[in-house]
Amino acid sequence: VGHGTHCAGIIAATINNSVGVAGAAQVRIMAEKGLGMNGGDSISLANCIIHATNAGADIISNSWGSPSYSSLIASAIAYATANGALFLAAAGNINANQPYYPAAYDDVTAVAATNASDTKASFSNYGSWVDVAAPGVMIYSTMPTYHVTMNNEPRFTQTYSYANGTSMACPIAAG
Repeated sequence: VGHGTHCAGIIAATINNSVGVAGAAQVRIMAEKGLGMNGGDSISLANCIIHATNAGADIISNSWGSPSYSSLIASAIAYATANGALFLAAAGNINANQPYYPAAYDDVTAVAATNASDTKASFSNYGSWVDVAAPGVMIYSTMPTYHVTMNNEPRFTQTYSYANGTSMACPIAAG
């Protein structure tokens, strides 16, 4: 849908090439696809976490979530952190002080979003379970150069676009 491409560009777009955007860090990325246009399930997401861990991921940035607790996801995250991975997750975008998973699991660094005034973004979830905040409003990054759901919307373009969310704050914090 374009969401993953946008998040990947935030963290790892090439710097100093005079094209588009610069990523927050110059790292190798491993794209894991656990969700599709119609969502996904805990098994697919847990498999992505385990695969990334087994492939040697040092940092796992997650721009997905739900208000529902999953013992399977919690176990996969525990496996990742026990194997040395730093696990970050978006805090959610419903302006609520309620746990949002995977961000609210104990082994996860939960990332909220801030605005240009460096205050909580109006949509960002918050609470004692949130660990850090990073910019999440009007974040410019890469988009697929082909048609996807996200760039079908008038506010998005192909190649580069702005987006808002804790999904954008999470890769900035991971960088």
